[in-house]
Amino acid sequence: MKKLTLLIFLTCLSLKICLAQNDYFADHPFKDFSVEHNGLKFKVDPRIEFLQTLFLLAGNPYINSQSLDYKLAILERYSEYKEHPLMEEFFGLALKIFDSIDGPIFFTVQLTNDFRLRNDIDNAPWDGNENIDHLLQVMQALATEMDYAHFFNSRSEMYLNTLQLTKMNLTDFDEKRRLIDYYREEGSKYEFIVILNFLGYGNFGPRIQVKNKKELYAVISPSFTAGTIPYFDLYEIHYLVWHEFSHSFVNPEIDKHAAEFAEIKHLYEPIRAAMRGQAYHTWDVTLKEHLVRAVTCRLAADKYGEDYAHWNYVQTEKGVKYIYLPKMLNILKKYEDDESMAFAAVVPQIVNALKKIAEQEISIMLEEVETIREPNVDEIPAIGQARSNVLIVVPNEVQFPYTVKWPGEKMKKTAGNWYAYTFKNKAEVNVIFNNNEGTQTKDLLGVSHDAWYDIASQTWLEPDKHPDLPMIEKEPNDLVVYCKAPKQFKQTMIYYWDDEAPTFGAFISRYKNDYYSEAELIKEKDLKNYNLSDHDLIIMGTLKNNQILAKLAKKLPIYFSESGDIIGDRVYEGADLIFISGWLHPENPERKLELYLAKSLRDFINIDRVRVGGTNYHLTRGLITLKKGNYQRRNRIWRF
Repeated sequence: MKKLTLLIFLTCLSLKICLAQNDYFADHPFKDFSVEHNGLKFKVDPRIEFLQTLFLLAGNPYINSQSLDYKLAILERYSEYKEHPLMEEFFGLALKIFDSIDGPIFFTVQLTNDFRLRNDIDNAPWDGNENIDHLLQVMQALATEMDYAHFFNSRSEMYLNTLQLTKMNLTDFDEKRRLIDYYREEGSKYEFIVILNFLGYGNFGPRIQVKNKKELYAVISPSFTAGTIPYFDLYEIHYLVWHEFSHSFVNPEIDKHAAEFAEIKHLYEPIRAAMRGQAYHTWDVTLKEHLVRAVTCRLAADKYGEDYAHWNYVQTEKGVKYIYLPKMLNILKKYEDDESMAFAAVVPQIVNALKKIAEQEISIMLEEVETIREPNVDEIPAIGQARSNVLIVVPNEVQFPYTVKWPGEKMKKTAGNWYAYTFKNKAEVNVIFNNNEGTQTKDLLGVSHDAWYDIASQTWLEPDKHPDLPMIEKEPNDLVVYCKAPKQFKQTMIYYWDDEAPTFGAFISRYKNDYYSEAELIKEKDLKNYNLSDHDLIIMGTLKNNQILAKLAKKLPIYFSESGDIIGDRVYEGADLIFISGWLHPENPERKLELYLAKSLRDFINIDRVRVGGTNYHLTRGLITLKKGNYQRRNRIWRF
């Protein structure tokens, strides 16, 4: 009885609405929200937005988790439609027609803006399909009754702001040319369209043949929100444009060799679970993803350089079990070197390479995956946690300065509250006066002649204006430093260090005494004398002069190039880069480890002026913070 009632309702409603639909879409056209940049069109598409609005109201889980006021506006405007019979009809038909997450997206780009099948598509797959005709009638009826064109057009400020922000970030963005050049195709045969899918979950690459041209789409979802505006990350846009558009070139070539690839479908078994977890349920789809991702790695190398591509693309793809990627990359590099070779010739070579893979080689590939995924922990320790029984480890080459252990040495009382200390054969020294009970002066730097300091007034006194100041006998090359201590001082101490020219040794000695007075400052060669599991560790140096630091640095979620650049989310260049990171202790998970890396030891001098701590990493250049934050684990891989 319920189905009959619904059918009668839909029949009556469709008769009523069909008469109004043509007038509605004619009287309420969707506005065009698009921008063009170097041959690519970026747009907000009313067909996609309406489809996703219906899915949102129907409770489809394939809606993104971004915090968008846009979602709330839709739910508030159309809450009554959540239980509407037409909505139930729409969702039921969608579940019947589409058997994959990309099906609705691929279908929707083949529609006109009044939700009819386009008549300019070659070999249109939906012609004559009664379920499709029914679905389109329901979508037309819903768009009309919901007055969706008015809602879509009313969101112009958000759409335009997002498009302009996206375009503003697209510096040095000429990716249509890069793609066309790589596949050695003629650019005029292709139209590239990027659709910003505000509510979308996942990214898609539909393609349509129309007359003498192919429409290639990249339908992409937002990376996050900036305030109330969806943000499409620049680096993700590059990846998605390369990836989604590449399917249009790669998939047909894989299909041509389907029978040959079927002979080696046993290669799917070792990675079946990982591929199915990414919604790739068949061997042929997995092959297409492998080759698309391999090409994307090569496009990244062309744009950003080999080091960046290896770290951010190749390693990431291998880490999610695209284990046959290196085989394809080797073939693609040969293709790049041979300008006479067509892309179509790449796939037969891939077939031959995959046929030669032995079972033992697969085991090695899978072991590498696990290495890339290390460490298998839930979180990485933050900077600033090394506090208990600390060893500060520096390179063997470091020369420590003329200095003493805090709080220094007792000064000799001369007259009244005046105290003195004599430095033998010394031209210049830095000092701190203190009482060994928590009261001390600031760093008094560059004392180069006999001098008198009043702790109470925090000033150096001029001896020729104070004839009553004490004097003691000394040798010609000696340096005598005096201080007037407050009466409450039970003892007067002088801490000193040598810094005739700024050196790492002088800095690290002061740094240790200022911040880790109970720590031990040792050279790397002395580590053998300690049970490291009993100590928190702070290890400082360069990759060339500290072997243990170089070994541990290889495990960090960043890459240090041969030139000394630091590669993370981008390439950081500079002669004075410093990277500080918390990391897992090599011998005791309960202990803490901090790593300090620079190109030169001198770069560390005065690093304590930079406020670090509380995050996994801190990157500076010339003591100016470039970036700090926590490592993120995505797809079981730790990343900067």
